[in-house]
Amino acid sequence: MRDWNAYAAPFHSVMPSELVTVNRSVAEQLFGSVVDFGCGPGKVIPFALTTNRVNGYLGVDMSPEMVKCARWVASHYPGKPCKIVQAKIEHYSLSSKADSALSINSYYTWPDPMRILRHIASQLKVDGSFVLATINASLDMNALLEEAEKEQLANPYWQDFKRYNQAIFRCNTFNLATLDELVGQVRQVGFVVRDAHTKFYAGGLNYLTLTKGHL
Repeated sequence: MRDWNAYAAPFHSVMPSELVTVNRSVAEQLFGSVVDFGCGPGKVIPFALTTNRVNGYLGVDMSPEMVKCARWVASHYPGKPCKIVQAKIEHYSLSSKADSALSINSYYTWPDPMRILRHIASQLKVDGSFVLATINASLDMNALLEEAEKEQLANPYWQDFKRYNQAIFRCNTFNLATLDELVGQVRQVGFVVRDAHTKFYAGGLNYLTLTKGHL
């Protein structure tokens, strides 16, 4: 499960209601200029760009196929500036600091989480908002997929989506940090924790709402 390009089309095409709920929650925390670190196929774009609080969106992802999908999504929301960049998160620096940022289910793939968290903090304005969400070891992937199948069974991409997500959770090289571990890490790089919980994905998703502090 390192072929993110092959996963792009199924991930782009399947949107279970649980993910809709997460995307709506994330979008409520965004404002001004937004950066999506590890944007994947841009599934949050429709939620972010349709709120009056957001002025523009920049997505960063290292997978060419994910970027291609995200650009397609962005093309349907031409009313606000929207740019998708193919790059590793830690290698891309903004020309001016962002007002808010997000990273949804990207952290667990990072080879050096502290380095990337420091970089993200460096790209945000003081008092900027950052939403970090990532799966944890409590996630019951089979139960989530069984529930999502009720909605997605007729989707032609569903079986591939299910297969890839089962493979993701079988991979023992991913970073499945606990909520407490994440809280400690984000504080080390200068974030203030406004909220932290595991309410989504039946306890299987760490969800942190953060503010960049004054260092």
